[in-house]
This record gives sequence, structure tokens and C-alpha cells, in this order.
Amino acid sequence: MTAEARPRVTAMVIAFNEEQDLDECLASLAWCDEIVFVDSGSTDRTREIAERHGARIFVRPFAGFSDQKNFAAAQARYDWVLSVDADERVSDDLREEILHALSGKSAVAGFYIPRLNLWLGIPIRHGGWWPDHTLRLYRRSGARWVGHAHEAVVVEGPTGVLRHPIVHKSLDDVHDHLRKGLCASVLELKEAKSRDLRLCWFPPLGLYFSWLREFLSGPRTMLRARMLYKERLKNKVDLAWLLPFHPFLRFFYMYVVRAGFRDGAAGFWLAYVAAVVEALKMLRIWE
Repeated sequence: MTAEARPRVTAMVIAFNEEQDLDECLASLAWCDEIVFVDSGSTDRTREIAERHGARIFVRPFAGFSDQKNFAAAQARYDWVLSVDADERVSDDLREEILHALSGKSAVAGFYIPRLNLWLGIPIRHGGWWPDHTLRLYRRSGARWVGHAHEAVVVEGPTGVLRHPIVHKSLDDVHDHLRKGLCASVLELKEAKSRDLRLCWFPPLGLYFSWLREFLSGPRTMLRARMLYKERLKNKVDLAWLLPFHPFLRFFYMYVVRAGFRDGAAGFWLAYVAAVVEALKMLRIWE
């Protein structure tokens, strides 16, 4: 499929000191018609690597993930935008699937793409980490990124789902997991304060009933159920559930309910560290 036979695509990457993974990321985007690269003031070889791959480079202070991605999207020359993080790469199968999906006439405003997350270099296929659908390929017109800690793009119009994954080198070691968890908690607390943070000791059942009503009012698919859960419950940063056994419940959910045990020792330790991160987040909120 030639570039002339399909809509042109802008690949969008934001980064800060990502020389370790960036070369592989940008090489996987070579098929795109342009790469918009927004750097937050890196002090390593990040911009040098981006320049070598022919990216259009912009440097601006970091003011939040959504703000940075909205700026990057505004620089795109083409309407279709593919957002990829610096520690991710587009698989060969996904590249071919995207080219095929864009070759047809469609009113679709965006596509959800699964992510294959690597934890300490190990592919994780259970514990709630797979398929980890996220909307990454979308029409720039009418779309906007929202959220501080859990940024997501909101599009106007119907969406589709692709089968092949973005490969995500999410966490290199346990220290990296703890560090990123604490960094996320800072952003979550910032967003929560802007929305009048409420603390409660028990899960508000009204939220579950609201989620159920909205789910029953539309297409009853597993993907839609997961997306509504993320938006209405999991990522609701203005509400903190100070459950005494919340970290334990996080471990139980990932390791037992979502079958993390099927990933072997990695599944156990991933659920364990996730529970520790949950405890640290609760401690920061309490503090």
C-alpha cells in the first residue's frame, strides 16, 4: 500500500531523557509520513536520536501529559495521528494492519490498539495487563487529550479496534516500577485537588450502579465494559477509597481474579509490587 493510496499519518512522540529506548521506537515509525517529536528539555542524546530519524523536533517545558500531547497533535500536518510513547514500538503486524485499516473509506474517528506490556523484559498476558486497549490512532479534528495522571484522547465519532499490539517496555526493574508509581501518585494528587478530593472508607455503590446503567445503555462488549470501568471507577482521581485492605485486594484481583498466576513468578511479583505501590499512593493521600 503506497502512501498516495491512503490517508497520510503523523506519528507523535513526547519524551524526556529517553535515549535508552528511543531509537527502537522511532525506527518502528519509519513508515509514517512524518514524526512530530516534542522534548521536555532532555539532557542526554534524546534529541540527537530524534534528529537522526528525521523527526520534526519541538522543545517545550513539561506541563502535563495531556498538555504536551495536545501541543504535539497541533503541530501535525495530517489529520490521522498515531500517538506512541518513547518506550513503545509498533509491531510489524500492527503496521500492516493500520495501513490496511486506513486504506478503506470509513467514518471511524479512532482505533483502540492493544498493548503488550513487558515487565522486567517479560511479556505479561494476564493480571489485567492484557490486552490493555488504548486509543492511539485517531483523527486529529475534533479530538483532545484530557487528564493529568491517566491521560486519554477523546474523539468525536465511532471507534474501531485493531488486533495487533503496540509493544510497551513499561518497567525495566522493580525500582523503576516504584519510582513511576510514586510519580503517578503526584500527578493523581494534583488532579484530585483540582476536583475537590473526597475520601471515603467504603466503595460508593452509586458509582457501580452508574457504570452498570451506562454499560447496559450501549453495546455490551468486554472492551466497552473495561473502558467504562477505567473512566468511571479505576481512574476516578477525585475519589480516594481508604479501604484497610485495599493493597491486599489489589494483589488478589491481579493474581487470582485476573489470573496473574498464569504468568508464573513474574505474575506473582508484579501483583505484589502493584499492591505495594497502591499502599504508597494511599499513604501519600493520607499524608
